[in-house]
Amino acid sequence: MALRARTESGATAALLLALSGAALTGVVVAWILARRKASTLQHVGFAFVLAGALGNVVDRLVRGFVVDFIHVARWPIFNVADVAVVVGTILLVFGRVRETKKKDGGASPPAPAIT
Repeated sequence: MALRARTESGATAALLLALSGAALTGVVVAWILARRKASTLQHVGFAFVLAGALGNVVDRLVRGFVVDFIHVARWPIFNVADVAVVVGTILLVFGRVRETKKKDGGASPPAPAIT
């Protein structure tokens, strides 16, 4: 693992800022719509995604670019905010799977019949 700086500029930065803002808005809207039905795990996942997205947006607004500095071999360079988004997404998916299993009583679906 190495620490390296990588930046975007120009049209790429403007596009990424617009996409980040749209994604941030989407996360907030999804969280508001799901707030009553979401489990604690899902609320934590939403918070991680929101914090990571907000971190990248603030970085881009203040500096004009996002500094990605963590480089692991054969993996794209990323930063702490990116880690928060990924961890939050994993928690959201895991919370959803757990919720579905509770509703189904933990039973797995029946195997298809072979004819």
